[in-house]
Amino acid sequence: MGRCKKQPKKSYSQQQLFSAIQTVRNGASQFASAKKFGIPRSTLFNKITGKTLLGKKPGPATVLLPEEEQTIENWVFGLAVRGFPVTKRQLLRSIQFYLNINKRKTIFKNNIPGRKWYDSFRARHPLISEKLSQNLTVRRAAVSANAIRAWHAEIVKYCEEHSLMDALKDPERVFNMDEKGFILTPNNEVVLVKRGDKAVYNRSKNDEKECVTALLGGSASGKMTPPMIIHSYKRMPSAVLANNPAKWSVGISDNGWQTQQTFHDYITNIFYKWLLEEKVPLPVLLFIDGHKSHVSLTLSDFCASHHIELIALHPNSTHLTQPMDVGVFKPLNTSWTNQAKDWRIANQYAKIEKKDVAPILEKAIEAINYGEHLKNAFKKSGIFPFNVDNIDLS
Repeated sequence: MGRCKKQPKKSYSQQQLFSAIQTVRNGASQFASAKKFGIPRSTLFNKITGKTLLGKKPGPATVLLPEEEQTIENWVFGLAVRGFPVTKRQLLRSIQFYLNINKRKTIFKNNIPGRKWYDSFRARHPLISEKLSQNLTVRRAAVSANAIRAWHAEIVKYCEEHSLMDALKDPERVFNMDEKGFILTPNNEVVLVKRGDKAVYNRSKNDEKECVTALLGGSASGKMTPPMIIHSYKRMPSAVLANNPAKWSVGISDNGWQTQQTFHDYITNIFYKWLLEEKVPLPVLLFIDGHKSHVSLTLSDFCASHHIELIALHPNSTHLTQPMDVGVFKPLNTSWTNQAKDWRIANQYAKIEKKDVAPILEKAIEAINYGEHLKNAFKKSGIFPFNVDNIDLS
């Protein structure tokens, strides 16, 4: 008897494989996708489940497709131009976030690429170079007037090259937002006591350092964006949700501070939908500081496709150029302290629970002219009108 002939090996391109995987992720069956794109069913199964890695080359470099790696390189360069230099840790965490949000299983522990993958990635993308950042002393961190003027000129040039000047000149399309912590224990204040008493204590059931973070912002026209309160919970208690004002949002992180996940969720699920509801013309400019929690590969892709232009404020100058820091947070913090004290008096000096934070903060915002503070802050920080001469550079 003759030997059985060996079946010829199916030939397919990386693009065919990638398209088949995307089709399955969009709801098609593996059988139909394999047949449509000419991919062996076992191969498609192994790639989707992570049993074998994507790409032609062996080893850790094949987890992401060449097209995806090129997108990452473009993201790194694009953020650098807008003032968001990407660190190694930020790159790896962004890839983890990208893999998780797309429900990709890989050989990476917790989906975070390791040193070998990073070294291989650098070798495949020689245009990406490492540069050691420096910790600035107080003297070196002092921002010069020339540096801020140069930053202003760069932003104008960028807006001209990307057809964004109309947005830069429209107060409804220029935004700033930042997070702020609110202490749950009010500061010490003058109290009335019997003459001669030396030690006076203001009793509080809250830890004096306990705080809750809120993401706050608005436009140069004075319109407040929906606030987001960030809590350190694994699962949000129903009481917190019930007390949240209408159109406000909540976020969860391990330490109660903003993360790539919370900022991504806010921009994609809250801010963008709010822009559409308010009929704000697109594109819009969102000025934010360059903190690593603000940018990720996934968020950059979303913003690019939804006409939200992220622009980094000049490093170490947010006390001069960030509207929320320049003219909103100080009066709001004073109002928060007063409202927290009034709440404690009205509730027999009870402990301020996290469920109470949003209602108190809402009253604190209502107690100040938030819109006027916003407009004045945008002008004083030189963001709107976009005029460096409005900044106190002394």
